[in-house]
Amino acid sequence: MIRLFYTIVPAARDCGSPVSRAESVRQMHDSAWSLLALSLHRLDPQRFPGGGAGQLPEVRKGPYGKPAFADPSLPAFSLSHSGRVALCAVSDSGPVGADVQYTGEIKSVSEMDHIAADFFHSAEQKRYFSTAEPTDRRRLFYTLFCCKESYVKMTGRGLSDAFDGFCTYFGADGVPERILDERTRRTAGYPMLIPFPDPALQEDYVLACCTDRRHAGCRLLYLDLPSKSFHLT
Repeated sequence: MIRLFYTIVPAARDCGSPVSRAESVRQMHDSAWSLLALSLHRLDPQRFPGGGAGQLPEVRKGPYGKPAFADPSLPAFSLSHSGRVALCAVSDSGPVGADVQYTGEIKSVSEMDHIAADFFHSAEQKRYFSTAEPTDRRRLFYTLFCCKESYVKMTGRGLSDAFDGFCTYFGADGVPERILDERTRRTAGYPMLIPFPDPALQEDYVLACCTDRRHAGCRLLYLDLPSKSFHLT
């Protein structure tokens, strides 16, 4: 089972203290780690007591920088943040990658077009550039971007992977159903689009989760964070 936990992080400027973009990103980064600590505590309070700052087990980074618990018996996890949403995925059934994207991050369609031309697989480009309506094209861009990001997070290769070397394929219902690695010509991942229960979040954000097995069970849950963020050194 994969459990996705998300929270809404109030912007510091909303409290009367403007912050730089770098500080805002750091705030969201810390919030994602806080969310992981709290999520583990909620799932198993005896094994993960406290759920606050300093309560995470030892974390190590893989060869491409993917964080994972040093103890292989602990769950796999994946973190993401965008806009004011922080997200963590916790999996007790194998590797997982999760990504959330605020769909207003990139303002112009032309900028999205350039990214699609540089980084999307040719089949993804065909689908994207044949979508004429700007709102639909923007939504498709973030759908493809989220699926691809969640896949490279699952594999642990991250941005070192060639994004045009694998392709998101859609089912007859128009929903992403698998990732094909063009180098091996094999299905390498199964992305899932997860809708937010809040209509406003559903309109402004795209959330994708990727696993190495079809039909993995998945639940999306909201958690409130304590006011003090967890800081990972």
